[in-house]
Amino acid sequence: MLHRIKFSGRLIVLVVIAAILLSVVGLVAVLGGRRLADGADAVYSQRVMAMGQLARILDNVHHIRADVSTIVQSESRLTLERLSGDIAAGAHDMDELWLQYRAQSRDATETALAAEYEYELIRWRASYAKTLAMLAQGDAFGAREHMGEDEARIYAATAATLRKLTDMQIALARDQFDQAMASWNQAGATARAGIVGGLIALAATALVIGRSITHPIAAIIAPCLLYTSPSPRDDRPNL
Repeated sequence: MLHRIKFSGRLIVLVVIAAILLSVVGLVAVLGGRRLADGADAVYSQRVMAMGQLARILDNVHHIRADVSTIVQSESRLTLERLSGDIAAGAHDMDELWLQYRAQSRDATETALAAEYEYELIRWRASYAKTLAMLAQGDAFGAREHMGEDEARIYAATAATLRKLTDMQIALARDQFDQAMASWNQAGATARAGIVGGLIALAATALVIGRSITHPIAAIIAPCLLYTSPSPRDDRPNL
């Protein structure tokens, strides 16, 4: 079949095969890079953002706890009035951050842990509100006792649940990163296999085309060599 194609056409066939090889390898690399980029974007948008939101919520929990402790230790209505606004602002910030966190889709385990946090948060807010109400009524001793026992226990449970959620984000981020790297490694392995297979196909095609060119040339040259080769009758010594 190749002997019917011109020499220029055979070279074009070789170039086309090389171009197809480069295109396939490039496409595999681009797809692998796209998967890696998607994985990195998922890690940031789903996990890194969530870790930041949870960290800020936990920071507000600690600040509110510190404000309540300051109010109780001071036994002052002025301190109560001054820090009540900070406590309300911290609680509002927590709620806004929590809404942002819950806006993302979560798996069953994470959803269950989030529900546990919401339950503990309701209990803790009711508990520290009771502490502040006791202080406002002049029961400083009762406020200290309640803050050191019931409220302290619920506060610790609320903070612990938030830390569990944060640890879960770290583990899930690692899993998503590993999946992205696995996709990238698979794309790399596919590209390497494509390069090896393409080089073999290219070499085989080049060999076939080369033979299709050299064989006709050899067939043309062979008779000429017979005419140009010395005859046995001419093998006489020169006098």
